[in-house]
Amino acid sequence: MEGKGDVRPDNELEFEQQDAPNVSDVIVTLSELDVLKIAQAVKNLVIDDLRDTVTVRAVNDTFEMKLSAALSGFEAEINNLKSDNVSLKSENDELKKVNSELQNSIDALEQYSRRNSIRIAGIPEKSDEKIDEIVLDIAKRANVDIDQRVIDRSHRIGPPRGGTNRQILVKFTSHRPKYSLMKARKDWNKPQCRDSVLRSIYVNEDLTKKRSKLYSIARSYVKQKRCTKAWSWDGKVFVTDLSNNKRRIDSIDDLLVFGPITDSQTSIKFSSAGVIAKDVRQRLSFRQGDG
Repeated sequence: MEGKGDVRPDNELEFEQQDAPNVSDVIVTLSELDVLKIAQAVKNLVIDDLRDTVTVRAVNDTFEMKLSAALSGFEAEINNLKSDNVSLKSENDELKKVNSELQNSIDALEQYSRRNSIRIAGIPEKSDEKIDEIVLDIAKRANVDIDQRVIDRSHRIGPPRGGTNRQILVKFTSHRPKYSLMKARKDWNKPQCRDSVLRSIYVNEDLTKKRSKLYSIARSYVKQKRCTKAWSWDGKVFVTDLSNNKRRIDSIDDLLVFGPITDSQTSIKFSSAGVIAKDVRQRLSFRQGDG
């Protein structure tokens, strides 16, 4: 065992120093072949990196080209659709115009078939009643000179309804007796008329569904004090505005100048051309069957 004061020999110290050499003393020797291999490896890495970059750019360029082509195709298709939409809208507007003209023509034709007819309301129904005699009695009370020969036909409208007095439709052989009664009604609707029977009776023209609706709205406008008067003559609807100007009403647009239509009035639906045509055919066939 060595004591604290013992000293190692010099050759042992040298051995330990040689056993732990300094890093700076290590020298690596590379041959020319090794250098070439390293250079080639670096070159390959750079080439691979460049190749990847070029591939990405090529893919991006291809994608952009295809995207641009697709967008151009979509743009062309959108422009075609816009053009088609304009054409369809124009065609639709034209069809609406033609349809409106056809409806007006059919309505005018139907109204012409009613030119000699009137509707009478306010007459109580009886099981054994004779409508021709009722019409003649009304004419007599109104001092209108007509006889049974000028009555083409007369009847109640629609099937019987309990508790409701149906209107009477009267068709004359000409327009003269019709207008004679129409003119006389102005007098019996006045307060001066003392005939209680006449004052409870209402006589109006036999209007088409469309014109009847217009007339109904026009009369509601009078009640709302938007107009001063509403009436029909020769199948046409008229109103007098607040400035006492006479206006003819041919469509709902002619009434809108007096203000918006109320909710109750918007529930009124005008007949389509098909419905009007069907109604005309039914009326004509019904009358031909009478002949």
